[in-house]
Amino acid sequence: MLAWIIVTVLGLGMFQAFFFPRMWQDSPVSVIVFATIEVIVCSVAVAYAAMNIAKSQEFVCRITDGRIECICPVSGCGESFVVRIDAIEKIEKERWEDSVRWYLWDNEGQRHWLTSNYDNPVEDFIEVIKRRNSRVVEVGT
Repeated sequence: MLAWIIVTVLGLGMFQAFFFPRMWQDSPVSVIVFATIEVIVCSVAVAYAAMNIAKSQEFVCRITDGRIECICPVSGCGESFVVRIDAIEKIEKERWEDSVRWYLWDNEGQRHWLTSNYDNPVEDFIEVIKRRNSRVVEVGT
């Protein structure tokens, strides 16, 4: 999130450097309105990022001590869960539009979405799970 804010600010900075002088000559009021809107939008984005970081709501997905832990701050982008690797019974590979979604099924019948959002290396996690739990079966839908 913070990286996107930095890229956006840099992009807007380049826009300002090239177009603000011309806009200022044509209409100083439009420059002031645009700059005010820009400041408000950037402030909201930075405040949102800061609140998520302060609440420890950063994306985390890791394998430690025989468990896979995934913490996803946005429910539409993934699922938060902790599952023991030896409790995983099957890995579901679901074709979803032009991508693939991976799900882990545990021995209690719960399905956990292992998201590929946030540049999460899902395939690497799947390989580690298969190596550590030879009973895991991969199914496709």
